[in-house]
Amino acid sequence: MKITWCTTRRMSNDMCSTTQYALMSGLNNGVFDLEVLGPDIPDGEHAWDHKKLDYKKIKGLNSSSLAKSMLRHLKDSKNREMLVIEWPLIPTLGKYAEKNNIPWVCLDRSPPADAGIFGTLQWIYWKKAWKRVSHSIQHGGACLGGAVVSEAHQRFVCSSFNISDSNLCILHAGFNWKNFQLKQKISDAKQEVHLVYHGRLDRNRGIMLLPLLLDKLNEENVPSVLHLYGEGDCEKTLRNLSNSRKNLTLHGKKNHQQVCHELSQYHIGLLPMPNQFVWTLASPIKRSEYLAANLCIIGINHSGHDLVNISDAPWFRLLPQQNFIESAFDEIREMFSKNTFQTIGTEPRKYAESHFDWEVISSLFHDWLLKKSE
Repeated sequence: MKITWCTTRRMSNDMCSTTQYALMSGLNNGVFDLEVLGPDIPDGEHAWDHKKLDYKKIKGLNSSSLAKSMLRHLKDSKNREMLVIEWPLIPTLGKYAEKNNIPWVCLDRSPPADAGIFGTLQWIYWKKAWKRVSHSIQHGGACLGGAVVSEAHQRFVCSSFNISDSNLCILHAGFNWKNFQLKQKISDAKQEVHLVYHGRLDRNRGIMLLPLLLDKLNEENVPSVLHLYGEGDCEKTLRNLSNSRKNLTLHGKKNHQQVCHELSQYHIGLLPMPNQFVWTLASPIKRSEYLAANLCIIGINHSGHDLVNISDAPWFRLLPQQNFIESAFDEIREMFSKNTFQTIGTEPRKYAESHFDWEVISSLFHDWLLKKSE
């Protein structure tokens, strides 16, 4: 079966493209013949046919411009049997699929997370995309359903758009175990605790809590170093702070394999995203990758950070947002004094292997698509 995947994701040197790359790899397995249309070409090896399409780059209109470019390509070559369409492209491409009776699926890896006017506009398009999915399903159209990232995301879409949960496939953010080889820690945790965050360094993700936590730890004689990977609207502020703090290290934007290679040398992965609606629906890839790197995890308590089938694990702590710094300090001090980083063995890694292996997650998507296309 020929599947065309229409993506907005830049696949070149973008840590956020990990999900798309893993799912595309899982689909391109002989049963499906995968073609991908996108704004660029992946840096790494890929076995599918990946086409880069030109479009006008205008902030706030990128997706609309890219969708029009994809529409022209689809009209020129009509030998496809299914479309996987990422939600920002659905207002244009969903309409095309319906008109031509091409089975299609909505892929939603996250509702809009941007703040300000662009975030508001994105929510309008997000709702418009899922309304088209709902209308098609309820009126016997070409849409087969959609893919979401978590149980909370599924519940929200079902209740908001009157879609049955059987029409939604849950695809948590996973990890590729080949990228995570456990290695020696950067230092003995009895002398110094190394904390890490990787991803967007944006204010709306709670990033500015982390330097405050670092200061608290060092003031209270828990020697600690904070490592930050990525870029964002807080980057300049953080770099200024790092000039007066030798224990605050900004690694900048690195390719995904480099980040994976370095994560396991640290002790604690941080999840500072606040208890706000968009983050409660999430399945952050950093959580899966912290576990894959066998790190302890400390984060803010909400459904987007939570794990299933886990009870009071010493390596996983979600804490109230209102006093996160004090609570996180207490937890890290206890881990420091008990040397939890040594006593947990490889429990986080084992949990990741049983719940978040990309091979397992991509096979779920593969099987769901097969069933829906019957």
